[in-house]
Amino acid sequence: MYLECDPPQPREAIAVLEQFGSLASGEEIPASDRRSLFFLQIQSYLQLGRTREAVACLLTRIKDEPADANIQRAALQALQQQDQEIRSLHAEGKTKELTACLAESLPLAQALYSQIEPDQPENTLAAKLLLERACLLAVAAPDQATPLPENVHQQAESLFTELANRENASRTLWLVRCQALWEYARGDYPAAQQLWYQIRQGINRDQDELSHYYWWEARYFGLCCLWHQGQGEEVLHILEVDEKTNPGSPSLWKPRLLDLQNQIRSTPPAN
Repeated sequence: MYLECDPPQPREAIAVLEQFGSLASGEEIPASDRRSLFFLQIQSYLQLGRTREAVACLLTRIKDEPADANIQRAALQALQQQDQEIRSLHAEGKTKELTACLAESLPLAQALYSQIEPDQPENTLAAKLLLERACLLAVAAPDQATPLPENVHQQAESLFTELANRENASRTLWLVRCQALWEYARGDYPAAQQLWYQIRQGINRDQDELSHYYWWEARYFGLCCLWHQGQGEEVLHILEVDEKTNPGSPSLWKPRLLDLQNQIRSTPPAN
């Protein structure tokens, strides 16, 4: 009865749903219509790029209805759409915002992964969404007040083994990237450096925007590994060569590379 008319535009829908949010949970609205209103709200949030609000709504709902396939699909969509925001925050070094974003979405990724049966194809995607967030949070958290929970550490270690044994996830540069982030967060810089080098060797950075992003991410963290191993002068030399041969190439990663350069010049770490 409530949704027989043409659906409103996202901004209009959100305004109405937020203004009358209490009605959506009222007993006077049939359950089927409350459900339709909920999914309209989620899709409107996503169309407007308000993924964090969509994630928050889905987290509450997925706990109440753990076996609902439609909610699981909406959660997968929201987490995948949020990946673009996460990549930007990660590349720009906005650690505080990144940590908050990851800390909010990690519980949804955990709930989603636990609810989808292992034999379902969506389970691998859910596992990857969870593992990537755990690895990124592990890298970002040391400088923040929100450390990586111990249970997430254990779950991440388990996911590495699980995904490595899956034919559609093993031997991929995506998994190598997660391992590189994980080793970097643990402070095993020699191991992380080798993995970042492997990624750069395996990616054609000019293939597409995402390949370009991951190549320069590997460049940045690989140089950080060198710096942490007392090779700051070599890092400065590489950065100078990159600037001469590839001016403007790092795109999103350029501010972090410049910041790394300034850090090395001002406070080089001890050997």
